[in-house]
Amino acid sequence: MTKEQIMRRLDCSEQYALKMMQWAENEQELRILVAQKNHELLTRDAITEFGGYEHG
Repeated sequence: MTKEQIMRRLDCSEQYALKMMQWAENEQELRILVAQKNHELLTRDAITEFGGYEHG
């Protein structure tokens, strides 16, 4: 899996894609890691803010 493929699939920066390639010890591990991150992006809830913020 290339850096460009990771960047396209996860819509991430070049630095993040390179880090993922460093974390994985082999091609299969990299594919699993990318699939896990992709699943996280698809299923994770958006950030929810509670309450307001007043400038004082």
